[in-house]
Amino acid sequence: MIHPLFVAGASTFSHNGGNNPTVAALAYRAAEGILDYIDDPRLLVEDDH
Repeated sequence: MIHPLFVAGASTFSHNGGNNPTVAALAYRAAEGILDYIDDPRLLVEDDH
């Protein structure tokens, strides 16, 4: 089994490397999703093949 890898960082918004509240919001939402996944591991993306 391959365990999910969660990656989030400021590179999503490479045009603003300084203090960016959008990056903080991204990190917060990512943390929420990771905690939800830990509580209830499930398929994150459905494979249509």
